[in-house]
Parts: sequence; structure tokens; C-alpha cells
Amino acid sequence: SFFTQQLKRRGISLDSGRETGLLRSRRVDEIMRDDYDGVPEDMSLPQLRARLQKVSYGELFMINADGALSGTITLADLSEAAFETSYDAHLKAVDVARANPPVLPISANLEEARRLLDDAQENQIAVVEDMESMTLVGFLRERDVMAAYNQAMEAARAEERGEVSSG
Repeated sequence: SFFTQQLKRRGISLDSGRETGLLRSRRVDEIMRDDYDGVPEDMSLPQLRARLQKVSYGELFMINADGALSGTITLADLSEAAFETSYDAHLKAVDVARANPPVLPISANLEEARRLLDDAQENQIAVVEDMESMTLVGFLRERDVMAAYNQAMEAARAEERGEVSSG
């Protein structure tokens, strides 16, 4: 992924113990975003198009009647329906969403997040309360994982040099 490629260019391998330890020491809930845009399964295509144009991160999170994450929707997921209005009367969010998207429980650490982002080749991943309820609580962006990692590395280097954080 872009994340691991950038780190490799800096001479950092996430396969080593120190880097993995830094990521394992931080939890997803420390850096996740909670400003997600949840949409109901029965939202119409015109409404989806309008909402997708407004979200800065390019993804809608579909929520079922029980409040659980049931899919995600990007412009690419809309495919032909993104620009073809002849489908508008026939399709709803549930018809165009990607079912069973990759998700992380809020209790996951950043190493688990990094692995899932890499494996799924995603820029962001939904975060749920737990894998049973699938209650959406936020999302995690790959760039935020990288920023948290960089901060942890800087803190570790400062500690090694005996520098004290002013905090």
C-alpha cells in the first residue's frame, strides 16, 4: 500500500519489532473519525449522488434498520447508475452498496488497522463497536494511521535522546 511504500522509502520496515510495537501500543479509537455520513438502506439514487458529492472522504456508510453497518457506497460502487438517471426509480442504496465491507472493531490496535488497510487495499475503513452488533462508530483513514505512527516514532526518538516533552 501507499502507507508501507512510504515507510520503506524512509528505511522503515513494519516487519521489525519496534515499529510493530509502536502501532500495537495505540488503539483505533484514539485516531478514528466520527464524522461519518450514514445513510439508510432505502435512500434513493438521487439522494445518494447528492450526499456523495458532499462528503470529503468519498464514501457513505449504509446503516440498516437496527443501526448496524450493512455496506458502503462510493461513486465507483454506483457504476453506471452514478450518471445514468434512468435507474433512479428502480434502485436504492441497498441495491448499489458494497455489502460486507472490511471493518475494524473499536478495540483494534493500529497494527491490526494497518494490516487490514493493506490487505483490503482501502484508504479508509469503517470502525464498529464490535463485530457482533456491527454498530458503526466511525472510520479510520490510512493517512491518520500513518500520522499516528510518525508521531509515535518521533516520541520514541525524543525519548531515546533524553528529551522531555513539554506537552
